[in-house]
Amino acid sequence: MQAPLKRYSFEAVTHCEMCGFPDSKNSVLGQRLNCRQGFSRIGLTGISVTIKRCISCGLIYADPLPIPSSISDHYHVPPEDYWSQDYFSWDSSYFERQIKDYFRLAKKDVSHARPAKALDIGCGIGKALRSLVLANIEAWGIEPSSSFCARAREFTGLDESRIINSSIEGAVLPESEFDFVSFGAVFEHLYHPRVCLEKALAWCKPGGIVHIEVPSSRWLIETIYQGYLKLTGSQLSAYLSPMHSPFHLYSFSRKSFVVNKESMGFRLMESRVDPCTVYYFPAFMKPLISRFMGVTGTGMQLTVYLQKI
Repeated sequence: MQAPLKRYSFEAVTHCEMCGFPDSKNSVLGQRLNCRQGFSRIGLTGISVTIKRCISCGLIYADPLPIPSSISDHYHVPPEDYWSQDYFSWDSSYFERQIKDYFRLAKKDVSHARPAKALDIGCGIGKALRSLVLANIEAWGIEPSSSFCARAREFTGLDESRIINSSIEGAVLPESEFDFVSFGAVFEHLYHPRVCLEKALAWCKPGGIVHIEVPSSRWLIETIYQGYLKLTGSQLSAYLSPMHSPFHLYSFSRKSFVVNKESMGFRLMESRVDPCTVYYFPAFMKPLISRFMGVTGTGMQLTVYLQKI
């Protein structure tokens, strides 16, 4: 299987992106190809980068960091080419849990006289924005993909002043403007997530809530696949997908958000790990594996809520 080649620059990593621990002291997990690796791996060729785990905070990352010559290489595609068909369905329960979490943690009533102001970073086709509007929250979005951005404006009815076609790095917004800032399945795509978090915190009001959903670095399925690769003598890594869809550059532990929290100006209010969908196993085993992940905290998705101090 030959992966389509894209142009990349490769940025050397000197320290852990989240906690600053020296890169040279972190553990090597293996090499990740720019294509899906599967189980047989017969005939696989491609470019690879080294995958490492920070021994201080548990962050898993690529070293060197592959940065595409243009964001269009990854995300300027029709939404239907990026997401599966079932992603395009929406109902009023979408993002409901996160909205309820915001009101609970911010200690605000849903019928609060002044509507909260929310920013969805990497808003995709606008599903969360639509749910925020339904909850009487003044919703704004940032989306770097022009094709996704156009679909979000169409889907939500919000215009270009409310859904901004920009990367977070290039976006300019007022400081201390938003009550609620969300990174839903976005943070792991950012080249320098700590810098982006600092920027999001600047946009957040004091006491405001930042919501982040990321892949967990303790996900059981990846751990099992990593063990399989080692047992078969492979030098490949099971973790991340920095140069193929879905282009994950990092996975995180809870500790990744605990370190340096005071110097960054937030406190960790709450965290949880959800099993999510179980792949690659027979149907009869999936409920047992899902329950095990729930009990042991080894599910696929880590959610954290931070409050700006």
